[in-house]
Amino acid sequence: MVLMRCTCGNRVEVRGGGVAPCPRCGHQVGAPMHALYRQSEVASGKAIISFTLGVLSFFFPLVPAIPGVIIGILALRDIRRQPSAYTGRGLAIAGIVLSIFGNLLLLFWIASGALAGHDVLDWFRRGVPPWQ
Repeated sequence: MVLMRCTCGNRVEVRGGGVAPCPRCGHQVGAPMHALYRQSEVASGKAIISFTLGVLSFFFPLVPAIPGVIIGILALRDIRRQPSAYTGRGLAIAGIVLSIFGNLLLLFWIASGALAGHDVLDWFRRGVPPWQ
């Protein structure tokens, strides 16, 4: 679909190489054949950033994970609003999922560190290692 402008100034959605009537004045508006092909499919920059932050969240939890989720949601919104202008829906979803897993990994690290820290503190308090 291509947005073409009618002689009355109204925008009309026309399939590439096809003709569609203007809803306002009824004039037939045509689209050129080259409109059938997308000139270039551009991946959303926000989707790429979200994916990158999602991957980084496994190495540096929390800092990139939260913005990765937010930017991924914004990328999905942009792609949904302008599907002819942006691609990268899969990248945005992957960025959100990886960021969430990065946050879950951080929670696991905190929980396991807290449990291990409790054992170490008990060890120092008693003065005897747990294996003795």
